[in-house]
Amino acid sequence: MKEVFVFDVDGTLTDSRATIDPEFEAYMLEFVKSNDVYLVTGSDRNKTFEQIGFELYEAVKGVWQSNGADYWEGNQRINKKDYKAPYEFIHYLKKLVSDSLYPVKTGSHIEERTGMLNFSIVGRACTPEQRKQYHKWDTKYCERRNICHAINKEYPDLHACVGGEISIDIALKDNNKGRVADILNKKYEHIHFFGDRMQFGGNDYPLALIIDLCNLGTTYPVESYKQTWEVLKQL
Repeated sequence: MKEVFVFDVDGTLTDSRATIDPEFEAYMLEFVKSNDVYLVTGSDRNKTFEQIGFELYEAVKGVWQSNGADYWEGNQRINKKDYKAPYEFIHYLKKLVSDSLYPVKTGSHIEERTGMLNFSIVGRACTPEQRKQYHKWDTKYCERRNICHAINKEYPDLHACVGGEISIDIALKDNNKGRVADILNKKYEHIHFFGDRMQFGGNDYPLALIIDLCNLGTTYPVESYKQTWEVLKQL
């Protein structure tokens, strides 16, 4: 049976917005020598380089950036799907920032990526400590989940989902991680998918749902790279 291993990056191969653990990187570099491995992440290419490094990036079979909108094999871009948000929607997001009850706003709230927007109330300019504080607050009050629900209801052509610790991924409705399932299913009999946001509303959910419903493989909800590592050693 031809198998493939697919990994989210942030929270799955690394801690949130952190670089990969050197020992785990060495393990993964050995793992990809004997297994077909792909990555699918909401981040752009530069951020993925920062987190996992050039060597691992180029060792895997391919990387879907921006939740599948931008596909790379090594240093070659194979295809991309652009999305340019209208001014009115950008204004709507800015109003969400100003209306939020969360007191800390650090800037860089809206980041345009290939095929999508990344949106954060606290802002991507936050420090690691501010990131943890917002994540703790959001876990209690579910602000991001509520914002996603509002966007999906107000803008039916778009799909918003929770990503990482502080952000929301926003793209056209058909542009999410789920799109890679059909591509991989044509080449492999079993997909092993690891992600930290497989719950409903998370950016790993669309791919996990298709794999589970269509019996395309096995999904592994994880909470850290350490858990990913333990599962891989047991397989």
